[in-house]
Amino acid sequence: MSGFAPPFPQPASAWQEHKTPEGRAYYYNNVTKVTQWTKPEEMMSSAERALQSQPWKEYTAEGGRKYWYNTETQQSSWEMPEAFKKALGSTGGPSNPVPQTPYSQGGGYPATGHDYSRDSRDSRDSRDTREPYPESRQISYGNDSKAQPAFVPATNDPEYSSQEEAEAAFVKLLKRSGVQSDWNWEQTIRVIAKDPQFRAIRDPKERREAFEKYCQDMILQDKERAKERLTKLRADFETMLKRHPEITHYTRWKTARPMIEGETIFRSTDDEDERRQLFEEYIVGLKKAHKEQQASQKKSAMDGLIELLPKLNLEAYTRWADARDIISSTPTLQENEKYQALSQFDILTAFQNHMKGLERAFIENKQEEKSRKFRQERTARDAFKSLLNSLREDGKINAGTKWSQIVPLIENDERYLNMAGQAGSTPQELFWDVVEEEERSLRGPKNDVLDVIEVRLPRKT
Repeated sequence: MSGFAPPFPQPASAWQEHKTPEGRAYYYNNVTKVTQWTKPEEMMSSAERALQSQPWKEYTAEGGRKYWYNTETQQSSWEMPEAFKKALGSTGGPSNPVPQTPYSQGGGYPATGHDYSRDSRDSRDSRDTREPYPESRQISYGNDSKAQPAFVPATNDPEYSSQEEAEAAFVKLLKRSGVQSDWNWEQTIRVIAKDPQFRAIRDPKERREAFEKYCQDMILQDKERAKERLTKLRADFETMLKRHPEITHYTRWKTARPMIEGETIFRSTDDEDERRQLFEEYIVGLKKAHKEQQASQKKSAMDGLIELLPKLNLEAYTRWADARDIISSTPTLQENEKYQALSQFDILTAFQNHMKGLERAFIENKQEEKSRKFRQERTARDAFKSLLNSLREDGKINAGTKWSQIVPLIENDERYLNMAGQAGSTPQELFWDVVEEEERSLRGPKNDVLDVIEVRLPRKT
């Protein structure tokens, strides 16, 4: 343990530390049932929290020597930075401090002759393993370009022939390390940074983009798996419920649950809300099927009643009070169960529709009969006029002829008999019409003769 850091506090009651067979520590929350590699903040000491909140991170170079890397400025130093010391709670600095030079493109790590004891470094394990300073760069002492490098770390960076292979290897590492879709990038780096496949993708930006794409794919896969699982569970749940005919469209969950809680399919999910949702979906289907069945039965009964009403000899003027007794006493309605689905309102509706049809047919028949009678009367009238005209041509009707003189001539004629009792003009009125025409025809010559006589006779003075 380090002399700088205070001892770790006891873990919170909800979190417990365990180790894998390989000795790697992981943490389990017995309340939320969450398992994770990262040490929970509740179990961290004040020094660990301080280290986590500052940008300097400690790493070990080849040969076991420690160096520090700033994740914000991308500077590195062999000497422990003051911020790191403060986070550890260190008092005093190194005995022979050497000024540190930030890393630049043209140089390397700054040189220092200072080193801390291994006991002091062991407490600062790589809990936060953000990407360290690239190991392919050399570390030299001072600014002397001729100085030999302090060390040239051997690189274990994997080489791949294409970007696709590198991305595939990086994704394989994420899967092997158990990276979840809800992890952030910093949390993921702590888990996979020490693995050589972490640098399968050299560019940090592309590496993070590959991680984000992996998380998106994981989310889609999780959603698809959840959808497939729910689809299968819904089908199994429906099959289970169908085996219980006592569960009907009006059964409630609190009534049905004791009936099915012993079923294996019921225990295949521990989510009570999910069970109830699947049950409610099944009940909705039953209600829909019941409603469709009722509508079908009602339609069949209405069709039967519509076919039955014309056989009851109802008249267009029959009242509902009389028709109701006639319809209710019909043996067909009493013996056939399908008509039990009809209410009095349904029967009244069918009766009214039937009455409308009868009234419409009655009115049409009346109109047709009236038109037919009108045509008959006009035909009879025209025939009688023809009879009178023939008598006129024969000289039997003239301006001075009387009706009594004509009646004996036509009283047995069918054309005269057809006019009897007919609406409109009577036979006698038609006869006088012919006489008037005859008088008008004589009045013209008579007036001409009178005019000539008046002109020729001398006037008296």
